Amino acid sequence: MSRNIDRWVRTLRDQVSTLEVPEAIEEAFGPYRDDPVAFCRDVLGVESATRRSDGTEYQFEALSDLAAQPRVSVRSGHGIGKSAIDAWAAIWWLLTRPLSRVVVVAPEFSRQVRAVLFSEMRKWARRSNVRLPLSVLSSRVVVEGYGEEWAAIGMPATEPDRIEGMHSEAGVLLILDETKGIGQDVYDALQGALTGLEDNRLLVTSTPGGPSGPFYRIWSKSEGWALHHIPSTDSSNVSVQWVEDRKRDWGEGSPLYQARVLGEFPDSGEGVLFPLNLLEAAVGRELPVEDDTGITLGIDVARSIAGDLNALAVSKGGKLSEVATWRSPDTMQVVERVVQEAAKRGPKLIRVDVGGPGAGVCDRLRQLGYSVDEVYFGGGPRDRMRFKNRRAELFWSLRERLERGEVSLPDDDDLMADLAAVRYFFAADGKIQLEAKDEIRKQLGRSPDRADAVALATLLEQGLMFPELQDRLHLVEARDPVEWTSKEVAIHWGYLDSAHVLWIETTSGMEGPPRSWVYRELVVSETPPPVFAQMVVDRTPRSEEIRRVVIGDSEGAWGSVQDGSPSPVVQMMKVLRQRSWSVRPAMKGQRAGWILLHTYFDPRRNGGPLLRVLDNCPALWHELTSVSRGIGSHDREDVEPHQADHSVRALRYWAQGWPEPAPPTEAELRRVDPNADKLVDPRTYEAKQWERMKKYGIPAIRPSRPKRKRRRPW
Repeated sequence: MSRNIDRWVRTLRDQVSTLEVPEAIEEAFGPYRDDPVAFCRDVLGVESATRRSDGTEYQFEALSDLAAQPRVSVRSGHGIGKSAIDAWAAIWWLLTRPLSRVVVVAPEFSRQVRAVLFSEMRKWARRSNVRLPLSVLSSRVVVEGYGEEWAAIGMPATEPDRIEGMHSEAGVLLILDETKGIGQDVYDALQGALTGLEDNRLLVTSTPGGPSGPFYRIWSKSEGWALHHIPSTDSSNVSVQWVEDRKRDWGEGSPLYQARVLGEFPDSGEGVLFPLNLLEAAVGRELPVEDDTGITLGIDVARSIAGDLNALAVSKGGKLSEVATWRSPDTMQVVERVVQEAAKRGPKLIRVDVGGPGAGVCDRLRQLGYSVDEVYFGGGPRDRMRFKNRRAELFWSLRERLERGEVSLPDDDDLMADLAAVRYFFAADGKIQLEAKDEIRKQLGRSPDRADAVALATLLEQGLMFPELQDRLHLVEARDPVEWTSKEVAIHWGYLDSAHVLWIETTSGMEGPPRSWVYRELVVSETPPPVFAQMVVDRTPRSEEIRRVVIGDSEGAWGSVQDGSPSPVVQMMKVLRQRSWSVRPAMKGQRAGWILLHTYFDPRRNGGPLLRVLDNCPALWHELTSVSRGIGSHDREDVEPHQADHSVRALRYWAQGWPEPAPPTEAELRRVDPNADKLVDPRTYEAKQWERMKKYGIPAIRPSRPKRKRRRPW
């Protein structure tokens, strides 16, 4: 009985002490309820930063408005003390209003709320003139002896539903930090916390983003708001040297300088490829990345001692973890640095811009056994109907991935400046083209090397298929366990023009049909056969077990030359046998014609092999795209007529070694195209192919036609 009485007495004592705590706190800090400036000076022991222009204490000015008006907004550049304003306001509100609440919201919780705002509150609580009854935890700041009923709570802007019920009889202070990253729908939902009859306040602080969103609307329609604009150039907290450095690094007219230094909304009008709000929304974005996702390195090589920078970007599933830069006049030193990074990270793929000195770096990395993807920024794009060159296509792809939320960027101001400086326009033929690098250099004072490396690292890794066939190609995944996997090399040899090599991998499941993909390509011109064969050997890592090499009978590659010298294959044989590869011929004929290509990889069938062409095989990709559109191989504008279809020939030669599938039946054809039977008639083919392509989006089966004999003039 006595134990129960003692327990009841202790409980009653705790309740009485709990009731006494608010009275004690109110007695100590209540006089500062309407005077946050005096609270900051007397309790926290801090002084406000001032404007260089007139000496105004702008931090205290914003706090004074917060005590008198329900809505206050601060727009500024970097380094002026926005986080201090938020922290001082939160501490003042909690301690001067017993059982009140502070809700802190930012686009990202861990980086902006926990690491910045709560750390700022912990710092000023420790430095205060008097001991503050506050406990700063990882996700909230509570008054000692209480829980969330008297606390400052932080949460990301992705959870607005949690805030709608955050009411308090003593009042709620809602702090929105970096509001430029909060969407209009989330902002509207957050207003639900301020709908009560209590003493509520709203404090909005941010650097400017693009000319859209709730933060832009606050400043464009300012009725009912107390507004404070503080550029970094006018703040005593920011050094003049820092401003000059940013002006030199970013350019005075760049969007990054306008937003992060001047505190102005940057111009995101026509021609800006990456609006600033799009980039800032991607900084620190959380992405679901599988553990087995491969790492990709993007390398932009400069080979300069005082000019442009070498740049290396590290990406895993769209999440960029680092962008490193350095100068080196020697490409072998660049290779050493890349090898060091590769040894630490174990990349699945290294993608290099080979438009300049990067070609040597690419060749050396491939010799060392790394999987390397060559990208030529100045070369032809995959989609020739939309883009002028490959660089425009890559950067546009990065923009689309940013818009879909598939890329996470590191917090790197120089990278943001590089991307924000990229502009585009439409050429005379209607294709998308990027502004020349020389124009970007005039604005930034340097080359956008970091942006180039990021565009390389974030390029989608999955294979690209023909645009017209992409939706209709039936994907049959190989079932585990895999029955067999074979890797082969297909070569089309040319004497006076280019020779093409394809590295092809085929995998078969226990029950499903095989699937094949071309994962590497080599195109050379006017190269002696032994040297050409050595290039093939060097580009095949030792770990790849090649089953066979197929060489097509083009212009007598297997036969002896007219002057009696050994054939090209005989000259290549000594080098190819270093890897113990078996070499077999592939002959021309009906089986290797266009019909074989369409029937073997026909998209209208429910089964059969699947053909994929990876992104680092541009020549083959272009040729197959032309075929799928019904365009003749000699009608392409980017190559000479005699160089038009070497990659496709190499693929056809390789396909001869597999059992030839049966062509689609008439019933299969009619299910997709009722007029399919007319297409095999040469008289109606030309008239029907474009109509068929437009209506059904599938390639025409081109019939073989007898060659016409030339009539000799004599």
